[in-house]
Amino acid sequence: MGEFVRENNLWGQYYDFMKRNADAAWYVRRTDLNVSWNRWDEQTPRDDTRTVEATGAVIMQSVTPANRP
Repeated sequence: MGEFVRENNLWGQYYDFMKRNADAAWYVRRTDLNVSWNRWDEQTPRDDTRTVEATGAVIMQSVTPANRP
């Protein structure tokens, strides 16, 4: 979704949604490594069994600007 919004310049429609999700992923991150898994409604586990699930959080955070474009 993040790439879709960025590539089609749909920030006016989706920025608030994207920002809330990027922030949610960041707030449940594993603070020792600053990684987040795809369950943004609960804390990222401390074990390493779910590292492959971090892709969605990385994309959401990397394509969503800190301020509304």
